[in-house]
Amino acid sequence: MNADSAADELGTLDLLTSLVDKSLIVASLSSPEPRFLLLESSLHYARERLGSREDSSAIARRHAEYYLMKAERAAEARDDLEIPQWLPPLAADLDNFRAVLTSAINHPDYNARLAARLICALNTVSSWFGLHTDGVRWAETVLTSGSEDLGLDLEADLRCALARFYLTTGPLTAALASAEHTTSLYSELGDRRNVAWTRLTYGTAAHWLGQHDDASLAYERALETGRELNDCRLIARLLWRQGQLATDLETRAALLTEAGSIFKRLGDEPGWLLVLDALAEVAFLRGDVAKALVCAHGVLAQGNSSTIRRVRRRFGPTLQVTALSWAG
Repeated sequence: MNADSAADELGTLDLLTSLVDKSLIVASLSSPEPRFLLLESSLHYARERLGSREDSSAIARRHAEYYLMKAERAAEARDDLEIPQWLPPLAADLDNFRAVLTSAINHPDYNARLAARLICALNTVSSWFGLHTDGVRWAETVLTSGSEDLGLDLEADLRCALARFYLTTGPLTAALASAEHTTSLYSELGDRRNVAWTRLTYGTAAHWLGQHDDASLAYERALETGRELNDCRLIARLLWRQGQLATDLETRAALLTEAGSIFKRLGDEPGWLLVLDALAEVAFLRGDVAKALVCAHGVLAQGNSSTIRRVRRRFGPTLQVTALSWAG
């Protein structure tokens, strides 16, 4: 660290300390990194002053680029780090991400590419924060008002994110159409990996719509590409989806077991818990209640809230009886 940067850091620290002492900002020490929060009155005043500055657009862009960097780093780290390492820092800035996107879309100097990149980065972690409805609105706005500025590659990424947002929010026909459009864009780009991932989205929408033949074909084509590219995470996801689609219990169990072994090897605990949840159902349908309970208990002990709710709906009364017997 040189003398100038050290002096800047000390000056910033002195300024923050002074603002805390005057109760103009609040220090939050609950996270690993200290955070400073503006009071609502101070925030309103600061926004008014910022809007009156000649360089307000440049400041807003730097602010947006900072949070874009954070979101893209988190998206990259998602597959490499444990959830406790990347989730809390991102969650702490959720309101900032929303503010940046709202500002980027509504600002007179609207930057479609920056907004699109931020939406795509947040798409990879949206399931943890319930951003799907916001994501649909943001992506539709950008595609409607500025898709010609994106370039083919970023438009494909944004339409891929939109298809996944649709898949979660419920308009499955929209998810199907968006995934099909996205597949054609990635095919034009020669991006086989993303073609395969988008076919997974297409297959899931078709599956949930009851179009099982279309879903099966999409999964098979994506799995072939996934194996050729040795994309283990994609392979595991596809095997899990194929297991859900299979009607024969032996086939379903074999597909899910293969998927689970890959998820475990990758250290993908959420993926493994999804498989464990599905295996609990298979065991229950086979009449193997003991194995179903073991699988279900594993999910209840470690799973996220949505997976736990599914298991409790299926096995709740049985688990309560078993828990009492264990306690006895």
